[in-house]
Amino acid sequence: MDIIPHVLTAARSVGVQASTEMPASQPQEIVTVRIVGEQSTRFVQQTRFVVHCWAQSDHRAAEVARAVSDAVLLLPDTVDNIASVEQDAMYSDALDGMRRWSASFSATCNR
Repeated sequence: MDIIPHVLTAARSVGVQASTEMPASQPQEIVTVRIVGEQSTRFVQQTRFVVHCWAQSDHRAAEVARAVSDAVLLLPDTVDNIASVEQDAMYSDALDGMRRWSASFSATCNR
């Protein structure tokens, strides 16, 4: 199961643009999602992914990260075959003049 479309939908549900790629013209606020690891068996797939939340201020990036994290953590309640989602960490860093907060997650999906 590809969990990324569901993560993008969760991010968009809090009112921010979300994508797996940064657009050429970077918006003032955007969430990007990328897979950083996967492991599968015949019955389950475990996926590690990172959600990067970009904004013009550190405070706003943190707000977006918290809201997106809350939405992502609800996925097992709303999407069949997503057994669990756990947040591993949330942290801040600055890149290219914008502020970015990131959250890493581990998800288990039934195949």
